[in-house]
Amino acid sequence: MFENDRNDLDSQLTEADLLQWIEVETHKQYNVARMLVDDYWRMFKRGQKENRRFKQGRIGVRIRTREKSLSFSIEWFRISSIMINGKNKTIAEYVRKGAGFSYPLGRFLQNEP
Repeated sequence: MFENDRNDLDSQLTEADLLQWIEVETHKQYNVARMLVDDYWRMFKRGQKENRRFKQGRIGVRIRTREKSLSFSIEWFRISSIMINGKNKTIAEYVRKGAGFSYPLGRFLQNEP
């Protein structure tokens, strides 16, 4: 009897129900990621204030949303500066991932204090 009830429930789910569930779950995961990124930047700024210039880190992180596909990505970058018309301009150099979903630690921490 329980198995029949379960099959009836499964057959009642529509594509719209599944899409709504995916949207809600993606939003939850985005909020967790946003909280972690914001916490990283709070700690980063504190480290910038407490350390001398040569001991300050240059690795940053950002979240990019993709509204059309209900997804987002977390990207790490290296903060650099270049001279343009006699003025320093801050730029972000994307740190490329290695194989799979991870960053090679050697490349990621290269030249970091």
